[in-house]
Amino acid sequence: MKKLILLGFLFVGTLSACTLSQRIEVTGQPIGSKTGVAKTGFLVGNDASLKAAAANGNISTIGAWERTTKFFIVTWTVTKVYGN
Repeated sequence: MKKLILLGFLFVGTLSACTLSQRIEVTGQPIGSKTGVAKTGFLVGNDASLKAAAANGNISTIGAWERTTKFFIVTWTVTKVYGN
């Protein structure tokens, strides 16, 4: 019976997911019209840094950034940078 309960908790734990999202204004610069995205996760890119996102969007002045992390067996992180 204890093994069955433990298996139940493990099963529910693997099906649960968590999402963390944060949006932070970095500077007093305007948000801008350009958006850059960098991703990391299972079989996706390996660099979700602000620098990589800015390079992907050809952004030299960062106005704001947003990072979302999802946990479900593996972890995915998406970083979005807004600026000019």
